[in-house]
Amino acid sequence: MSELSALDILGKQFGRRLRGYSAFEVHEFLSQIASSMEALNRERGELKQRLHRLETELTEFKERETALQEALVAAQRSAESTVESARIEGQRIVAEGQTLADRLIREAHERAQNIESVIADLGQPDTDDAQGTSQRLLVAELYVRLTEAVRLRGDDWSVTWVGEQGASFYNGDKPTPVIAPDGLAVVQQRRGEKVATLPLFIELDRSREAHGRPSSDWGRKVQGFNRFYAHNWKMHPHLSDLPTFPWVAVITHGAQRLLNLAQAIKKHRQEPVIYYLALWEDLMGDGDMLAAPAWLILTQDGKVIGLKREQRQPLLPDSEGA
Repeated sequence: MSELSALDILGKQFGRRLRGYSAFEVHEFLSQIASSMEALNRERGELKQRLHRLETELTEFKERETALQEALVAAQRSAESTVESARIEGQRIVAEGQTLADRLIREAHERAQNIESVIADLGQPDTDDAQGTSQRLLVAELYVRLTEAVRLRGDDWSVTWVGEQGASFYNGDKPTPVIAPDGLAVVQQRRGEKVATLPLFIELDRSREAHGRPSSDWGRKVQGFNRFYAHNWKMHPHLSDLPTFPWVAVITHGAQRLLNLAQAIKKHRQEPVIYYLALWEDLMGDGDMLAAPAWLILTQDGKVIGLKREQRQPLLPDSEGA
């Protein structure tokens, strides 16, 4: 049934009957009802509009509430994530700091041991005090230059030095060493979990003696390295952890002496010991002595590389590791 409007009430017509109601009074009453109905309808329309507005506002408030709750949850998660990230980062920084401190302490300890080894060698007696002291001073200078060259290559690099006494090879209980290098330098580079190693026996040649005979100073040295190599060299306390027998780095004086020395070593060598020969003045210049293209090489298979100066090689190129 459709709703009645004020116009419907006012326009209502009634049939006439004898002795019926007063037409005036009926019309008057209908007018009052129409007025009340119109007021009620107007009020109801206003209430509907207000209800619609309130429902719209309620929907907006609910949407805002949902968005606010989501923002609060996201903020809480972000805060928790930030706190966790900060905790993890803090732990990482502390761990890296501890690792760095441990490494610096270890390197300082190694350098102290190296320096103590060099100082101990400087104090050793020699049959010719002046010549022996001069020789050991040159060895100490070479060690300092080598340490500086390794330091300049970065934190992944290190060098360990063993003096003459520690590097010497003795045959059984005999008091005289078969071979007594001026020192043993072990250059290392960390490559992730691995360590690349370059061991070097250091020999400073300051003699002017001819060395073509086996009985010469260098004839005996080469024979000594032959015996050292042929012996179970891994039993030596400072070589047991090395991957290969150390190269023999010979530093001498005079271009012609270097070439003569290379031929003598080649002549007397009986084992595949690798020899590197360089002039002192070529290593003492500015820069990285390991990267200086100054070394003449006697390879394992007997080849001589670097008879001409422009053919000489570095011990360790700048771009390569040990």
